[in-house]
Amino acid sequence: MTYPRFCQEAIKQALADTPLIIVTGARQTGKSTLVSQFNRRSSFTFDDWSTFQAAKNNPEGFIQTLAKNPLPILLDEVQLVPEIFLPLKKRVDQHRQPGLFILTGSANLLNWEGLPDSLAGRTEYITLHPLSLSEIMNHQPTWIDQIFVYDFADLLNVFQKSLATAEHIERFLTRGGYPEPFKRDQASRRSAWHESYIKALLERDVRSLDTVENPFILRQLLTHLALTVGSTLNFTNLALKLQTSLPTVRKYFRLLGLLYLCHELKPWHRNLGKRIIKSPKIFLNDVGLVQYLVPSQDPSQRGVLMEQFVFNELQKQISWSQTKPELYFWRTSEGKEIDFVMEDKQGKVFALEVKAKSTLNASDFSHLKILQQNIPGQFLGGIVVYNGDKVLPFGTGLYGVPVTHLF
Repeated sequence: MTYPRFCQEAIKQALADTPLIIVTGARQTGKSTLVSQFNRRSSFTFDDWSTFQAAKNNPEGFIQTLAKNPLPILLDEVQLVPEIFLPLKKRVDQHRQPGLFILTGSANLLNWEGLPDSLAGRTEYITLHPLSLSEIMNHQPTWIDQIFVYDFADLLNVFQKSLATAEHIERFLTRGGYPEPFKRDQASRRSAWHESYIKALLERDVRSLDTVENPFILRQLLTHLALTVGSTLNFTNLALKLQTSLPTVRKYFRLLGLLYLCHELKPWHRNLGKRIIKSPKIFLNDVGLVQYLVPSQDPSQRGVLMEQFVFNELQKQISWSQTKPELYFWRTSEGKEIDFVMEDKQGKVFALEVKAKSTLNASDFSHLKILQQNIPGQFLGGIVVYNGDKVLPFGTGLYGVPVTHLF
């Protein structure tokens, strides 16, 4: 089954005014399937050995041979042949017109030191995440844009409609958003897919980005990150627990980020400088991947999984939103914390707390109220996401909202 991808519209718009579009994201998120619909006749993948060898040994000649192909020309897994970026730059500069190329890559090319040229001013980068629950359900939520465009107090009706059921949420928490394991009903078959996937990434794909002296430590690091999702990053502690050097941990963590397997969530602070120096929180790119790496029936882990799920879904919804707010978390020096804070370009703030329970009380909103009082002119509103079935008011601009009404 093919699911709709809501970033498709962004690609269409970019093709109308940008010479080169680069779609990046983790392996097996559906990048090739997504871009193939724009031109199947001019599609080349560097996963194919002959195509790889041709481009690797004569990158300029390879790009020149594509000159008469119908546009846009699709080049898949470009991180395998970074040598083509300078010939691509030359080609775009010589024939400046929209929609020349669509590239895909399974690495974060903007953060990769091995990229010869970022193609700045010539390209638009679009990130494809694993499937969102809303893509699986085939409905596109717009509440993020509505909140930042309109007065939140007038948007209570936005959350009144249920978008999914508790069963849909539960199924997604177990399977995650990678298309292939999501389709598999048997847990053992999902596990087999995840094991092969991780093995291929950490033992093969990562080597196209940098040398890896100890793949075992790389795997252990990923597992430990899964154990501590939602926690702040401390490289020194990681090095001690993994019994390896601090430079190795820093390098391997960077590689996992380049493969889109893990993400840093930075702290929000009114002082922009303090956002930089404070430690980020860590999440993986998919709740199903977390479930595979650290399977647990412990009810206390439910809150962690819910926070991981909400983080991923917010990432995805922000990626196709019009306002594209930045996503942070908030923590005071006294340890008071809000799970997620979204801020738009005008400095307006909307905050979300995540509770893995079916009832709420006033204390669940205490930290949201502190933030509200600290930035009254910037605070648009806040919600506590929970497992109930009703939208409940808990003060001006503060609501309890069922998770089924957001995703």
